[in-house]
Amino acid sequence: MKQFLTFAALPLIASLTLSQALAVPAADPVPAYKDVVAEVTADDYRAVGAPVQGRLETDGQRLIPLKVPANGNYLVLAACDDECYDIDLSLFGADGTLLYRDDYDDDFPVVYGDKLKAGQTIYAMIRMYDCANEKDGCQYRLGLFAEK
Repeated sequence: MKQFLTFAALPLIASLTLSQALAVPAADPVPAYKDVVAEVTADDYRAVGAPVQGRLETDGQRLIPLKVPANGNYLVLAACDDECYDIDLSLFGADGTLLYRDDYDDDFPVVYGDKLKAGQTIYAMIRMYDCANEKDGCQYRLGLFAEK
């Protein structure tokens, strides 16, 4: 009886393994983010924490608080999906002072925060300037990077 159960289970196990092997990973909805990250990490920066992801319609904006883990120089970068043509990024200090703004006509803004203090909260403001997907908006990803 034990042998029968073992042999009977083999086709089920084989089909599960085959279906897992044939599963195609989902495409990255914001492929430009990986490219920009590769550039900044090659230029003496390292990622701090996990990136923030979201979706905004044209003219939509979001304020994202970021906690500074240690004293130093930082940059914040964002990128948006293939249906986004322009996303802008501004970085504000805890007191609301504008530290840096990237409002160039592109889909991968980068802003800097020089000599930030450990424990300080800074704020990244993302504005979706031009998104072709009027129904669902465009996806974005934002990350904080510390100078090595």
